[in-house]
This record gives sequence, C-alpha cells and structure tokens, in this order.
Amino acid sequence: MQQTRSVMFRAVWLVASVVPACMLDSTPSPGPGVQALAADSFTPPTEALVPQCEPGDSACSATLDGSSAGAAAPVVGTIDISTPPEPMDGAPNTDGSAGPEAAPMPDNSAPVDSNGPKKPGRGGKNDDNDNDKPSSDGPPAMAAGSPMPMPSAEELTDADIEKCYELRAHGRAMTGDDSKYGVPGGENYTSFIFKAPWSKPVQALRFRHLADNRAVLHHWILYTEQAPAREGDIQPCDLDGFFGALCGQGTTRSMITGWAPGRPDFRLPPGVGLELPAPGSTLALEMHYFNTGSGPGSVADRSGVEVCVTSKFRAKTASITWLGTESIRIPGNSRATATGTCTPRRSGLRPSESIHVLYSWPHMHRMGRHLTSIVNRADGSHQTLYDGDFDFDRQTVHETPMVLSAGDSITTTCAYENGTPSMVKFGQSTTEEMCFNFVYAWPAHALDNPGSSFGEAQNTCLQ
Repeated sequence: MQQTRSVMFRAVWLVASVVPACMLDSTPSPGPGVQALAADSFTPPTEALVPQCEPGDSACSATLDGSSAGAAAPVVGTIDISTPPEPMDGAPNTDGSAGPEAAPMPDNSAPVDSNGPKKPGRGGKNDDNDNDKPSSDGPPAMAAGSPMPMPSAEELTDADIEKCYELRAHGRAMTGDDSKYGVPGGENYTSFIFKAPWSKPVQALRFRHLADNRAVLHHWILYTEQAPAREGDIQPCDLDGFFGALCGQGTTRSMITGWAPGRPDFRLPPGVGLELPAPGSTLALEMHYFNTGSGPGSVADRSGVEVCVTSKFRAKTASITWLGTESIRIPGNSRATATGTCTPRRSGLRPSESIHVLYSWPHMHRMGRHLTSIVNRADGSHQTLYDGDFDFDRQTVHETPMVLSAGDSITTTCAYENGTPSMVKFGQSTTEEMCFNFVYAWPAHALDNPGSSFGEAQNTCLQ
C-alpha cells in the first residue's frame, strides 16, 4: 500500500514497535510490551581524535563540548564505585581464577588502530605536519599523590543515561508487535512509524545498532516525521515505483541519526546531547533492504536502534546536517568527482556566535573511493575538516572538531571509480551513488540550509 504525499512525494510510511529497553534507576514496572533492563557498560570502538588546525587557532583551542583546551571537563554525571565491578570478559577474577570467556567480536565491527584510520588525518589523510599525528603513547603515568583522572566520555555518558528504548522492525502493523518483518524480494526502503515513547523532553546520549539479519540490511535512518501517520503501520517504498527516487527523502522528515555497515555505536561527548522531538511526536525508522537472493517474505529481519536518553539536559544541543551534493554523473568505465558547497543558514545565531562541528560521517555507495570536506574561511583561507578514503563496509564516524564563524562555508568532494559500462547518477539504490557527509554540530540546526536536495529533505545543506 502506498500513500502519496503532497509536493511530489514519495509514498513512504515507517512503523516500528517501541520497547523501552533499559533503566539505570529504580522505576515502576513498565506496561505491556515494554522490557526494562539494567544499562550495560558497552564501549564502542572510536576513532582517534586528530587536530584540525594549527595551534593557537580558535578551532584548536576548543574541545568537543566547547570548553577551552586544558580546562577541566564538565562533570555531567557520577559513577558508583561502592562495589567492585564484574570482571570483563576474558579477564581473570580478583581471586586469580579464570574469568568469563571473551565474547567474539560482532561481524560488523573491526579493531581500530590506536593511531586512527590508515588514510585519514585531519579527519582523513595523515600529513607530515606533526600537529596532524595523534599520539599513540597513551596517558602518562600518574605520579604519587596525583589526583584521579577524569572519567572517560563513555563513563560520563553512561552515568547520565536515564532510560533506553528499542525501536525495531516488526512484522504486523500494530503497536507492541515483536514478530519479524518479512523482507520483500529485491531492493526497497521500508518505513516503520511510531510515537516517541519518552514522557517528557529529553536529549539523546547514545545510539546502539540492534543487528538481526545483516545479509539484507543496507542501512537505517531514524527521522522525525511531521506528516500525519498511524502508529504501528508498515509502509514499503518501491525503488522501481513512481516515487522511488524520493524514498528516504522529503520535506516532512528531519534526520536524527543513522547506521551503515561498519559504523560503531555512537555516544555524544560530555556536555553535549543530541536533539530529539517532543514526547508523542511521530518517528520514522527507515530500513534500506537489499534482498536479492530470495523471494518476497522468505527472509525475515528485526533490526533496529536503541536510543538512550536523559531528561537532565546538557548545556549544548546538537543535530545532524547532510553536506555534499546530489548532482552526480559518473561515465561508464571511468573516474569522476562530484562537489557541493554548504553555506550555513546560521538560524538563531548572532554574527559573533559560532557553529561547533563535532563529527563527520561520510556516506557513498560501492563506487565511492574518497571524500573530502574543506572549510572555506571568510578571510579566503582554507582548513580541512575531513579527508579520507571511503570503504563501503566500514562507514565509521570520525571526530572532526571545528569552529565555523559567520561567512564560512564547507565544500565536500566525492571521488568515484565506475567499473561498469553504464552512466551512474545519484539515486537511492546501492547500484546508484550518493555524496554525503553527515555532520553532527551544535547549536542544533545552525548548519542547516535546506532547499537544494532532490526531495527537499529537511536539515540538509547541499549544493
């Protein structure tokens, strides 16, 4: 079933079951279909932080949360150390006996080199400049009488989390359903619509990918949906249909976050939370499925996302913005590039106020080889935000702290290699191409400048 939206829209409705998954505090038993679990201490792999500018520049003197470098990090939570922790997997017990066996690494994870990605430096390529080389020596040894080091960002984030909610694909168009979704044959975008389950305003602190059937899931994106939608509905968007080019985009949607192969689970840094819509708002979990080996419904999936939140708002609220371009043309059997420039709208900011970039998440498809994002300063100078090779199977998030002032813009360039005889253009299919750098920054939406995307999607800043 497809429902046509106004303004040349795709027919996509997304529906997901909402399952609160964990609570740190003691809370009354949740209602039917809700499972409460103790929050765990999972620590995702992270990329090494790479300086983005020369010492002395304002961008270098700012940390991810906006405080000055060298200043004490803000204490945003407490950690209970009254009882000794359980031994880690693979570690011996305190009495010297063997500890629990280490769990195998998930298929979609990969060890991260302590020096960061092989090709990235300034978010991407390692230059000869010493300022671009992250230290691999680890923290210095503590002298006698030295104060205890500050907790890590992971510890601070997890200490602040109040509740976690699981949002998953499901098979029946009804709320609270926990059956698996029968994935249609071929390639499609399937949307699962649900209502924001939090009962009061919250910020997101952590997102965890809930993997089920890795063989058919290309990626997922979590959106805020402004159009009317019934909780529990399931709506596929056929890429071969009339509105296929608009699957995954539209003026009624604003991206919150997403996942693609190789991306680790995601935490916000201390002092920063990610914007979430008001309680009861409509959310859309959109899954891009690629089921080429079996017929319709013969493959099932219940993948999704765990959203962990706090009602104790941190000082800074961030959001995600799409940089890049949709103007892509790659001739057959050749190499090509596509370039787009983001000129931030700076909504709500005074001329003296800045935009603070936290992370970059490059996204292309199978022909993508390299992506760069360059900051064009108002004074005519340039700085590298991100410069790195692209691997479709390892689409990780990179720490790329940068301060943008009034008059600055960002130019993103994607490089491709087309080994087929056919022209390839922008599109939602894996066989077509994209050129996006999804950038997390605060204040929320200050980087946005929508209106140039094919589907007129919100929170974009494209060519």
